[in-house]
Amino acid sequence: MCFRLFSDSLFYFCYQKIQVNSLVPVRAVLTSAYLPPLSYLSVIAAAHEVFIEVHETYPRQSYRNRCQILGPNGRQNLIIPVKRPEGNHTKIKDIWLVEQDRWRLNHWRSIEAAYRSAPFFTYYADELKHVLFGQNQLLIHLNHSLLRILLGHFSIYTPVSFTSHFEKIPDGIVDIRHTIHPKQPTILISQPEYTQVFADKENFETDLSAIDVLFNQGPASPDFLGQVAFAAG
Repeated sequence: MCFRLFSDSLFYFCYQKIQVNSLVPVRAVLTSAYLPPLSYLSVIAAAHEVFIEVHETYPRQSYRNRCQILGPNGRQNLIIPVKRPEGNHTKIKDIWLVEQDRWRLNHWRSIEAAYRSAPFFTYYADELKHVLFGQNQLLIHLNHSLLRILLGHFSIYTPVSFTSHFEKIPDGIVDIRHTIHPKQPTILISQPEYTQVFADKENFETDLSAIDVLFNQGPASPDFLGQVAFAAG
C-alpha cells in the first residue's frame, strides 16, 4: 500500500488511505463522467476531497457523455445524445439529455448483452437501471447519480462536490480534467487482470467503465481497486 505525491500535479497511488496519506492531503478536480472508467474512481479514492467541474464549456468526444464497456465485439462506446442550449458556449451544468431518442433503452440493452452472464450482474443491475431510466434531465445529474452508486459499491467515502466557478489553473488542487480521456492512454500503471465475460474472444481490456469490475468482481470490487495504481497530472 503506498501513496506518494511527486509534484503538485502528479501522484501515484496504491489505494488505502493509510497514515502516509493523512500527511499529504490531496484535493483533485475531475470532469463529470458517465459510468466512468476505473481510473476515475481510483483518483477519487486517492484524494481527500474531489470537485466535479460543472462550469467548463462542454467539449465533445469525452467521458462526460460516454462510457466504454466490453461487448461481444470488443470495446464498445455508449454515447449519450445531448442538447446544448447555448451551442459551443454551453457550460456542462446546462447540458440537457435528449429525450426523444431511445438511447436509454439502447444503452441498457448493450449493457445487458455485455454483462448478463457476469457473475454479479443481477446483484447490481436493477439499481443502475432505475437511475438510468429515472427523471434526470441534465447530464451532470445523471452522471452524479450513477457515480454515487459506484462510489458506494467500491467503498469510496471521499467527499465529492460540484465546483462553484471555473478556474483555468486551480490553486492547490490536482487538475485531472484533461487527463482521463477516451482519446488518450490510460493513466493506470497497474491493473490486475480478472475474468471478463468475453475473455475467450478478447484479450484483457483495461480501464473500462467501472461497471465492468463491479459486475465481474462484485463485493470484491473494493479490494480489487486496492491493487490499482495510477499516475496523473
